[in-house]
Amino acid sequence: MVPGQRNINQERRIEQGIQSGQLTNKEVGKLERGQSRVSRMESRAGADGNVGPNEQRRIQNSENNQSKHVYREKHGGHARGSHS
Repeated sequence: MVPGQRNINQERRIEQGIQSGQLTNKEVGKLERGQSRVSRMESRAGADGNVGPNEQRRIQNSENNQSKHVYREKHGGHARGSHS
């Protein structure tokens, strides 16, 4: 996947959740803040022109966690007793 493409896909998923009514304004705000954190991480990691394997792994983990948050919020995981 092209760098940045994952962020675009996440934004699309959030937008779809808004359009379908699966996400409340509060949930959208929380997800958008999470996306901003991941973007800042990516920017800081690439600021020196080199993203090392540890930085890459940390960013990947953050992106994976954010993806899980988007899924849970869109599918009402919290209402079914899911924690996080």
